[in-house]
Amino acid sequence: MPAAKRKSHAAKGVKYDKEYIEEQLLSGVKLGEIGKHYGVNKHSVRQWMIRHFPDEYKAIMDSIAEDMAEEMLAVAYDDSIDIARARNVINSIQFRLARRHSNLYGDKVQTEVTHKGPASPVINITLSVPESTVAIEGQVIDAQPLLSTNNDSE
Repeated sequence: MPAAKRKSHAAKGVKYDKEYIEEQLLSGVKLGEIGKHYGVNKHSVRQWMIRHFPDEYKAIMDSIAEDMAEEMLAVAYDDSIDIARARNVINSIQFRLARRHSNLYGDKVQTEVTHKGPASPVINITLSVPESTVAIEGQVIDAQPLLSTNNDSE
Protein backbone atom coordinates (compact mmCIF):
# COMPACT_ATOMS: atom_id res chain seq x y z
CA MET A 1 0.00 0.00 0.00
CA PRO A 2 1.55 3.34 -0.95
CA ALA A 3 2.40 5.81 1.77
CA ALA A 4 -0.09 8.62 2.23
CA LYS A 5 1.02 11.93 0.79
CA ARG A 6 2.16 14.34 3.42
CA LYS A 7 0.76 17.79 3.25
CA SER A 8 3.48 20.36 2.75
CA HIS A 9 3.73 23.04 5.40
CA ALA A 10 4.94 25.54 2.83
CA ALA A 11 2.19 28.01 2.08
CA LYS A 12 2.33 29.07 -1.55
CA GLY A 13 2.34 32.75 -2.35
CA VAL A 14 3.09 33.93 1.19
CA LYS A 15 5.74 36.64 1.43
CA TYR A 16 7.50 36.10 4.75
CA ASP A 17 9.67 38.79 6.31
CA LYS A 18 12.69 37.28 8.06
CA GLU A 19 13.41 40.36 10.18
CA TYR A 20 9.80 40.59 11.35
CA ILE A 21 9.74 36.90 12.30
CA GLU A 22 13.06 37.12 14.15
CA GLU A 23 11.95 40.24 16.02
CA GLN A 24 8.67 38.64 17.02
CA LEU A 25 10.27 35.40 18.19
CA LEU A 26 12.89 37.21 20.26
CA SER A 27 10.21 39.36 21.88
CA GLY A 28 8.34 36.24 23.03
CA VAL A 29 5.63 35.97 20.39
CA LYS A 30 4.79 32.33 19.65
CA LEU A 31 5.04 30.85 16.17
CA GLY A 32 1.26 30.36 16.07
CA GLU A 33 0.67 34.10 16.48
CA ILE A 34 3.24 34.88 13.81
CA GLY A 35 1.53 32.37 11.53
CA LYS A 36 -1.83 34.10 12.08
CA HIS A 37 -0.23 37.36 10.93
CA TYR A 38 0.57 35.66 7.60
CA GLY A 39 -2.62 33.58 7.46
CA VAL A 40 -0.75 30.27 7.87
CA ASN A 41 -0.10 27.86 10.72
CA LYS A 42 2.98 27.77 12.95
CA HIS A 43 4.46 24.83 11.05
CA SER A 44 4.59 26.85 7.84
CA VAL A 45 6.54 29.63 9.53
CA ARG A 46 8.92 27.19 11.23
CA GLN A 47 9.53 25.24 8.02
CA TRP A 48 10.19 28.43 6.05
CA MET A 49 12.73 29.63 8.63
CA ILE A 50 14.44 26.23 8.80
CA ARG A 51 14.54 25.91 5.02
CA HIS A 52 15.86 29.41 4.26
CA PHE A 53 17.68 30.47 7.46
CA PRO A 54 18.57 27.36 9.48
CA ASP A 55 21.50 28.88 11.38
CA GLU A 56 19.59 32.01 12.34
CA TYR A 57 16.56 29.99 13.43
CA LYS A 58 18.71 27.70 15.57
CA ALA A 59 20.41 30.73 17.17
CA ILE A 60 17.03 32.27 17.98
CA MET A 61 15.76 29.02 19.50
CA ASP A 62 18.96 28.65 21.57
CA SER A 63 18.56 32.23 22.79
CA ILE A 64 14.97 31.53 23.82
CA ALA A 65 16.13 28.38 25.67
CA GLU A 66 18.78 30.37 27.55
CA ASP A 67 16.16 32.94 28.54
CA MET A 68 13.89 30.16 29.83
CA ALA A 69 16.75 28.64 31.85
CA GLU A 70 17.58 32.03 33.36
CA GLU A 71 13.91 32.54 34.23
CA MET A 72 13.91 29.15 35.96
CA LEU A 73 16.95 30.07 38.05
CA ALA A 74 15.43 33.43 38.97
CA VAL A 75 12.31 31.67 40.23
CA ALA A 76 14.41 29.14 42.15
CA TYR A 77 16.19 31.87 44.08
CA ASP A 78 13.18 34.17 44.58
CA ASP A 79 12.24 34.04 48.27
CA SER A 80 9.09 36.09 47.76
CA ILE A 81 7.06 33.34 46.07
CA ASP A 82 5.51 30.25 47.58
CA ILE A 83 7.67 27.11 47.45
CA ALA A 84 4.93 25.00 45.81
CA ARG A 85 4.30 27.63 43.15
CA ALA A 86 8.02 27.99 42.48
CA ARG A 87 8.32 24.21 42.12
CA ASN A 88 5.43 24.16 39.62
CA VAL A 89 6.90 27.01 37.57
CA ILE A 90 10.33 25.37 37.51
CA ASN A 91 8.90 21.98 36.56
CA SER A 92 6.94 23.57 33.74
CA ILE A 93 10.01 25.38 32.40
CA GLN A 94 12.13 22.22 32.72
CA PHE A 95 9.49 20.26 30.80
CA ARG A 96 9.39 22.84 27.99
CA LEU A 97 13.18 23.01 27.80
CA ALA A 98 13.53 19.22 27.75
CA ARG A 99 11.00 18.90 24.92
CA ARG A 100 12.05 21.86 22.77
CA HIS A 101 15.80 21.62 23.34
CA SER A 102 16.39 17.99 24.25
CA ASN A 103 19.97 18.11 22.97
CA LEU A 104 20.80 20.69 25.68
CA TYR A 105 18.31 20.07 28.49
CA GLY A 106 16.78 16.65 27.93
CA ASP A 107 17.60 13.41 29.69
CA LYS A 108 20.36 11.49 28.00
CA VAL A 109 19.27 7.89 27.55
CA GLN A 110 21.63 5.26 26.25
CA THR A 111 20.51 1.67 25.68
CA GLU A 112 22.87 -1.20 24.99
CA VAL A 113 21.71 -4.71 24.21
CA THR A 114 24.19 -7.57 24.08
CA HIS A 115 23.37 -11.17 23.37
CA LYS A 116 25.90 -13.99 23.51
CA GLY A 117 24.92 -17.58 23.03
CA PRO A 118 21.66 -19.21 24.08
CA ALA A 119 21.27 -17.20 27.31
CA SER A 120 18.92 -14.25 27.63
CA PRO A 121 20.23 -10.92 26.35
CA VAL A 122 21.66 -8.38 28.78
CA ILE A 123 20.18 -4.88 28.54
CA ASN A 124 22.04 -1.94 30.05
CA ILE A 125 20.17 1.36 30.28
CA THR A 126 21.98 4.50 31.37
CA LEU A 127 20.00 7.58 32.30
CA SER A 128 21.73 10.83 33.18
CA VAL A 129 20.05 13.97 34.38
CA PRO A 130 21.12 17.27 32.79
CA GLU A 131 23.56 19.24 34.92
CA SER A 132 21.27 22.26 34.76
CA THR A 133 18.63 20.52 36.89
CA VAL A 134 17.16 22.78 39.53
CA ALA A 135 14.97 21.71 42.42
CA ILE A 136 13.64 23.25 45.62
CA GLU A 137 12.94 22.37 49.26
CA GLY A 138 15.67 19.98 50.35
CA GLN A 139 16.40 18.81 46.84
CA VAL A 140 19.43 19.52 44.69
CA ILE A 141 20.12 22.86 42.99
CA ASP A 142 22.73 22.84 40.20
CA ALA A 143 22.93 19.06 40.31
CA GLN A 144 26.20 17.21 40.37
CA PRO A 145 26.47 13.79 38.70
CA LEU A 146 24.19 11.40 40.56
CA LEU A 147 26.47 8.37 40.38
CA SER A 148 29.98 8.45 41.77
CA THR A 149 32.89 7.03 39.84
CA ASN A 150 35.82 5.03 41.18
CA ASN A 151 37.86 8.24 41.39
CA ASP A 152 35.34 9.77 43.83
CA SER A 153 35.84 7.11 46.49
CA GLU A 154 39.11 8.56 47.84
